[in-house]
Amino acid sequence: MTKVVLEAGDTLFNENDTAEHMYYVVNGEIELFTAVNGEMLVLDHIGRGDMFGELALINGDPRTANAIATRQTVLASLTKQELLLKVKNDATFAAKMICKLAKKLKGANKALKDQLGHKTSMEITFGGKRDRAPEEECLAAEVGASP
Repeated sequence: MTKVVLEAGDTLFNENDTAEHMYYVVNGEIELFTAVNGEMLVLDHIGRGDMFGELALINGDPRTANAIATRQTVLASLTKQELLLKVKNDATFAAKMICKLAKKLKGANKALKDQLGHKTSMEITFGGKRDRAPEEECLAAEVGASP
């Protein structure tokens, strides 16, 4: 784990960057934002005790947002190898991380529902085509649900 110190206005990463770390906010605040139709859309403000950047790190996709410090901020960063080792060796950490990811997904679902609530009919598939990805096949096999 590495300590990262940012001043107000410092950019931590940009949308489409390669993810090499995920972060926990020790002190301060990070604003996550993207551009939609040329306008800045703030996605979240990440404060003390919260994590971010884990999705791109875990799945290897590019960053989906920009991250800047809104004030002096201290972060703890983990590489993918550090994260996987921590998850493997610390069941409590793994369970807490799963809870945080589930909470983020629930929040994203609610935000999407709130934004699209006026639509009468719509189908949304997260992640594109619903063929199982290799990691889903692995998980299905682990719980005895593979075909």
